[in-house]
Amino acid sequence: MYMYVAFWGGDGVKFKKALSIVLCIVLVVSCAFIAGFSVLAANKGYVNGDGVRIRKEPKTSSTELGKVSFSYVTLNGKTTGQAVSGSNNIWYNITYNGITGYIYGQYITEVNVDAASANFTDTLNLFPASYAEGLKDIHAQYPNWKFIPEYLSVTIDEAVAKESGKKLISNSINPPDEWKRPDGATKLEPGYSYASDAAIKYYMRPEFYFDCSYVFAFMQQSYDSNTQNKEGLKSIVKNTFLDTEEYMGYVMNAAKDSGVSPYVIAAIIIAEQGTKGTSRLISGTVAEYEGYYNFFNYGASGETNDQIVTSGLIYAKNHGWNSKQKSITDGAVNYASGYVSKGQDNYYYTNFNVKGDKIGTHQYATSIHDTGNKGSRLSKSFVGNYNSVTTFKIPVYKGEEIAGGTTPAPTPSAPAVTVKKGDANGDNTINALDLAAVKKHILSVAKLSGNNLIAADVNGDNSINALDIAAIKKHILGIQKIS
Repeated sequence: MYMYVAFWGGDGVKFKKALSIVLCIVLVVSCAFIAGFSVLAANKGYVNGDGVRIRKEPKTSSTELGKVSFSYVTLNGKTTGQAVSGSNNIWYNITYNGITGYIYGQYITEVNVDAASANFTDTLNLFPASYAEGLKDIHAQYPNWKFIPEYLSVTIDEAVAKESGKKLISNSINPPDEWKRPDGATKLEPGYSYASDAAIKYYMRPEFYFDCSYVFAFMQQSYDSNTQNKEGLKSIVKNTFLDTEEYMGYVMNAAKDSGVSPYVIAAIIIAEQGTKGTSRLISGTVAEYEGYYNFFNYGASGETNDQIVTSGLIYAKNHGWNSKQKSITDGAVNYASGYVSKGQDNYYYTNFNVKGDKIGTHQYATSIHDTGNKGSRLSKSFVGNYNSVTTFKIPVYKGEEIAGGTTPAPTPSAPAVTVKKGDANGDNTINALDLAAVKKHILSVAKLSGNNLIAADVNGDNSINALDIAAIKKHILGIQKIS
């Protein structure tokens, strides 16, 4: 599948922070000479921004020492400096990845981890001790977010072995040699190599995603009309091609029809098509495929961009995706029936299937970057809303030592939603009422949604048309029963 990836290093996906003790000692000495410098009760801060500059001095004209994106930094203190936004002249002195410098105050949220941890012990005891630091940091900012462990029946090494030779890493990020398989020449997708087992394991460790941005790789993905709305959607699509009333309407309708969160639908589309949406797969102008769209990149594969576009548009044409709305809605329905309803209800599980008896198969993306990229996009609807209530299902691999001292049994996989093909009105009987429901759907008189929409696709070709009507007729007449 043709994937849009987030890059590690620089402005992108974080590595674990290695602090420089020597630099911190130097900083403590030098701070005594900075006017207005004050030590903070909180020793951590979260950077709410992408590519936020670290300056040598507390002013925008000062030398740039590095950048940080949506990540934690060590707070050494704060001081007054250049006022950038109105009268706000607060700057923080921070340490990040061995760099010590200043970040403008509006990008920093102080995190008092110790004060917030007192009522969080019971939750932490359900997870391995290695999860504690990351989860405490998140909980300190968002005390209403809920974390549910899912105990797996495989070890991390067993899961990595199932992924070996399947996952791709982008060559554009210049990964170290040990992160590419020795036989990992560019294959399957332009600009990608097969990822080594070491790289796969790095991206499969749950701890990698423990900050307020990437943790959304674990957020449950079902649609909740009480909490998910156009206002929240707008915060996700802001400054992207989806930031129009037309597109947001398409996405909200797709959420209602598919049962998938509109935030998730938007995040997938942006990850697949990029923020500008200039891919030929959604232009509707490609010769021989005019008027066809494939927003989810279903079936899009090949060794060149032309092959990828052609294969994706063949898929779209075969499934009748001759409008933007139909492509987005049907794509979301496919996603729901293919993943969410099968227990793969967060980004981590859709890209790393570590549950059930099909580990390492039935996965949405081949790129190891995809999980963090989509999680980061989804987070934009929630980060900053400190009263939000959100649930995260986090995997715990077999053999991990649980902090609470217990050895829990594997969490049973969620049962797949049973849909009776042909039963388009959900009354558990296939008759003339179902035939009428499918006809009305095709004529856009009364659109089907959710499981009824899935049931109407009798032949499983991801398109509801005359072939499905014929199958229902044959079943009613006893000519050929729907199995």
